Amino acid sequence: MSEAVHIALNTTDLKSSVDFYRRFLGSGPAKQRPGYAKFQLADPPLNLALNEVAVASKTGINHLGLQVSESSAVWQRRKEVEASGLSTRTEEDDDTSQAVQSALRSMMDKLPDADRAALHATEWEGRSQKELAEIWGLSVSGAKSRVQRARQKLRELLLDCCHFELDARGKVTDMIPRQRADCCCNRCEG
Repeated sequence: MSEAVHIALNTTDLKSSVDFYRRFLGSGPAKQRPGYAKFQLADPPLNLALNEVAVASKTGINHLGLQVSESSAVWQRRKEVEASGLSTRTEEDDDTSQAVQSALRSMMDKLPDADRAALHATEWEGRSQKELAEIWGLSVSGAKSRVQRARQKLRELLLDCCHFELDARGKVTDMIPRQRADCCCNRCEG
């Protein structure tokens, strides 16, 4: 494994942590000794070290996930994890995330065709701006400008419709309608 995300976590219960990650990742530790276990995966590239400590640190990672290249892979991986007996939760499982997704879909429809297509290609299909430039016959800087303008237009449409409250990590925690008839979130009375 040449490149991989490396994450080291402290745990007060190494045995339970190893069991959890064995089921979550679908393979056992590559290395294990008293007080330490290391999982090393090629796909996705990951080096996860577990260090047993007497008292858990109050700081550290508050969640862990796997990055995949296609959204369909998320659902396949979710099924595998749930089949191992673990519960899962995605951002789509909470009401605020569903409302934001609905608002995004609604506001995307209000964008000019070229802007909507640029965002769809880069944000939903996962294409790079370089790929977009090649497909559309633009320079890379031209494609970047088009995507940035489209993002700005979408942002303005969303902020004109609703006020968004964010947590410290920038995740939307609430969406408050501005009570407009053309609101994107469909929660305004107009």
